[in-house]
Amino acid sequence: MDQITHRSYRFFRSSGHTSAYALKLARAERLAFDAGVQTEWSADPDADLSFLSADERSSAVAESCLRFIPCDDCADRSRDCSWPHYTVIGSLSGIVDADSTYRRVVEAEIALEYFDVAPVAQTA
Repeated sequence: MDQITHRSYRFFRSSGHTSAYALKLARAERLAFDAGVQTEWSADPDADLSFLSADERSSAVAESCLRFIPCDDCADRSRDCSWPHYTVIGSLSGIVDADSTYRRVVEAEIALEYFDVAPVAQTA
């Protein structure tokens, strides 16, 4: 495991995930980084907030997360690459009051689904 993946593993482990799942998230995060995956967070005006009280709804921040790989023609692989120019790897909406830790987990889980990281072998 390289140093970047090891730091990611420690991060996911410290955020409450099992060792096996933390390693899968760390590997997926590394694959996304190596593939140049970009992330765009935006407001989600259509999020279902019915599970919140009226007071909670008034202060809730609902967002969507879009993860994509820019096209090869965008030399600097910047966000100037717009739909349908890029490849969407996944998205999630209805995310409410996410902090930076939760955002990172969401981004890694989207990458995990896309890259289909192999399960970690269990040892006895």
